[in-house]
Amino acid sequence: MPEQVASHWGINGEADGFMPKIIGIFLLPVLSIALIALMYFFPKFDPMKTNIDSFKSSYHWFITIFSGFFFYLQMLIIAWNLNLQFDFTKVIIPAFAVLFFYCGKLIGNAKQNWFIGIRPPWTLSNKIVWEKTHKLGAKVFKIMAVMILLSSLLPNIAFATVIILLVISAFGLMAYSYFEFQKQKKK
Repeated sequence: MPEQVASHWGINGEADGFMPKIIGIFLLPVLSIALIALMYFFPKFDPMKTNIDSFKSSYHWFITIFSGFFFYLQMLIIAWNLNLQFDFTKVIIPAFAVLFFYCGKLIGNAKQNWFIGIRPPWTLSNKIVWEKTHKLGAKVFKIMAVMILLSSLLPNIAFATVIILLVISAFGLMAYSYFEFQKQKKK
């Protein structure tokens, strides 16, 4: 491994950010272990823990997919820095598609809780709003996964596609949940 390892790639798939070897090798694994530990322990403190228990299998599968995503990313970083250079965009975009698709599966199974899912105040305060928002969110994330996968055919716009879809879906689902909440209040 070189003393300065590539750690960031631009939208053109070429390395444009570097860090010292020791940090570059261990940062992502340490970060992923910390995130996985948080994902494992946070639900134990949720006041709606019994709801999480009802979709625990889907949640654990999500943690597995998430771990696999980070492992794959780390292997790509190591491979690149061992001079197996490739267009990073072409190999990472399909992994994003898998992650987003499984986010859709998880959201579709999630019951009302404080840690997992689409959680603005209005979904947390109304079970019907939660269910409608998550039903739509599951579809949106799965459609996004397909669109992200298709964007890998045009690598110059693939990362921009991921970011744009994520922003649009986040604001769109928040707005949808707010309007559903307003409709429920009128009833």
